[in-house]
Amino acid sequence: MLVVIAVKETYQILWDRIPSTYKKAMVFTDYWEAYQAIIPNEKHFPVGKKTGGTSHVERRNNTLNVSFCMRLFKALPASDNTKLLPTIDYVTI
Repeated sequence: MLVVIAVKETYQILWDRIPSTYKKAMVFTDYWEAYQAIIPNEKHFPVGKKTGGTSHVERRNNTLNVSFCMRLFKALPASDNTKLLPTIDYVTI
């Protein structure tokens, strides 16, 4: 229960930082409890994973993630690449 409370507090902080213009849009998420507690009901449209409602966003995030990692390693000198390669498992943006 403590973890859920901490997650809700974190999402509330993130929700509060979203510009009001974006808060007017519809929000499609999965059925995770933290989303339902923070996002207003009139804007929140939870969808199941099998519906594909969130898959385009997940695919975009994964594409950006891979692109970011590739650019990161191209920008580093070759000696740094070999040192960092084993330590970087997954980079999120």
